[in-house]
Amino acid sequence: MTINFSRKSDYESIYLLLQECNEDFYPPLNKRIKLSYFAEKIINNAITFCAHDSHKLVGLISCYYNNGSYGFINHVSVHSEYKGLGIAKTLMNMCVDYAIDNFYSIIILKVFSENEAAIKLYTKLGFKIIEDDSDYLVMIRVIDLE
Repeated sequence: MTINFSRKSDYESIYLLLQECNEDFYPPLNKRIKLSYFAEKIINNAITFCAHDSHKLVGLISCYYNNGSYGFINHVSVHSEYKGLGIAKTLMNMCVDYAIDNFYSIIILKVFSENEAAIKLYTKLGFKIIEDDSDYLVMIRVIDLE
């Protein structure tokens, strides 16, 4: 197994990963949004950070960067067979590096409050909880651009 990281993938790969990871989310992704529409939205509007094993997409972060001031991570997923290999950490670091390289001072994300593994990772990467509405946490990473 050789994992390659990049900023590119295609619609079919993203759609397949969304389907494969659907039940990893609470509520499942397809209960909140049509997966084909979401894959298209990611391709057309988001900055992506991708992990591939051969030609298979196994990890994805999509992020929107707004008006040169902040980024919002709207999706993080790693295929269940590839969890625990540091893929999410590498993709998150790519996302932060992109923000730094493009002079964005803040990255925001929202995470299900019971997703302890994700919260632990985000905390290790410098994200802090700024809002807790009992179901979800809003976390922020302030980037020192100096």
